[in-house]
Amino acid sequence: MAEQKESVEGEVEESNTETEVTVCQFFQSGNCRFGARCRNLHVGEKGSGNTQLAPKHQKKKKEQTPAAPDKKPPMKTAVDVISRIQWDSSLPKNYFTVGYLDRFLGVIEKPFTEFSWEDLASVEYGVLAVPKHRIQYFKYRDVIVWDKTNRIDDVFGSTGGGKTILDVIENYEKEHPQTPEGAAGYESMESELAGTSSYCQPQGNEDEEDAENRAEVSTAKKKPNYFIAVRISNEEVRMAVKEIQNHLIRKEPELAECCVPVSSLHLTLCLLHLDSQEAFDAAYAVLHDLKSECQRLLPPTLILNFHTLQDFHSHVLYVAPVPVPELVQFMETLAHRFTEKGIVVIKPPSYANLHVTIAKIPKLLSKKNPELKLAPELYKDCPVTELGSQAVDCLAFCFAGKTRRTDGFFTTLMSINLY
Repeated sequence: MAEQKESVEGEVEESNTETEVTVCQFFQSGNCRFGARCRNLHVGEKGSGNTQLAPKHQKKKKEQTPAAPDKKPPMKTAVDVISRIQWDSSLPKNYFTVGYLDRFLGVIEKPFTEFSWEDLASVEYGVLAVPKHRIQYFKYRDVIVWDKTNRIDDVFGSTGGGKTILDVIENYEKEHPQTPEGAAGYESMESELAGTSSYCQPQGNEDEEDAENRAEVSTAKKKPNYFIAVRISNEEVRMAVKEIQNHLIRKEPELAECCVPVSSLHLTLCLLHLDSQEAFDAAYAVLHDLKSECQRLLPPTLILNFHTLQDFHSHVLYVAPVPVPELVQFMETLAHRFTEKGIVVIKPPSYANLHVTIAKIPKLLSKKNPELKLAPELYKDCPVTELGSQAVDCLAFCFAGKTRRTDGFFTTLMSINLY
């Protein structure tokens, strides 16, 4: 036994001179489950091939897996796009728009210059700032140049599209050589609000002061980008409007694209031009203060009744409410309060042009087909004579853009319950 013990110790010492190994205690007791794969030394095992062991620090070589041939290239992030627009002097920031995801309103579009791109922790209350992961797309004028969902990157060309932002700008200028500066941002808004179109002219007598105010607004070329409205939510009115639209489409199928979705029906009370955070704050303050005076300015129950169809120069088909003096007074007060706060009010409405738009012919379609008209002969024989009524119990402060809420109405920044 002593000789066997000396031979074992000698064998271990000889092994340790090459590399540090551990004798497998389980093999000595006959319980090693790994056999020849055991990393410890099996002393005295014959023909096991485990008398020499690779050091523990040796690792198996990883099998090299060939790269997938269809692997997509990495896409530049929203942070990269923001940095490019901010610091590239050849890119006009005013022509870029950001579409971001609001938790309650869905996707909202705002001009790039309205955002604060500082760290969210350092942004003050009331400043427009969003987490970068909520950004869904960027637009140059009306062209999407970066889209997270669809993997579009025409800013850097990182997704293999073959275009960069400079190519997009060059192509756009070639296709729109006569687009005036700043007009593209408001063109889509004008198509949304029929009351701001050139076809909708105020009727009736006007005094010199009103004419001068309109001339000043026209000279300044300020366009409404926000508005105060009453949403048409009564199902009776909506169904009547839908029946009128179907009547138009049966007579002229091309008018299908001119019909206003019933979910967007509204009665505009005031058009605003807001171009700064101070203007936003002032508008919010006016609406908040006015809420406490509604019971004094309005009757206990304000109901609008709609009867006859009319048109503006055969380009806009609308239905006007029966005049309510209290509503006229409320509208005048609203416009006056905004003006006092230095907010630009565009063409304060009167009952001469107060209306709910049912259908309107876009300018591009009118140029393409000048014969397309919303003439009286199309709607005078419509079987719908009574459109119903709408209670005025809530005002909506809306953004006059293409974005919509999940229920189809305009993006609403504030709702004011009147009662």
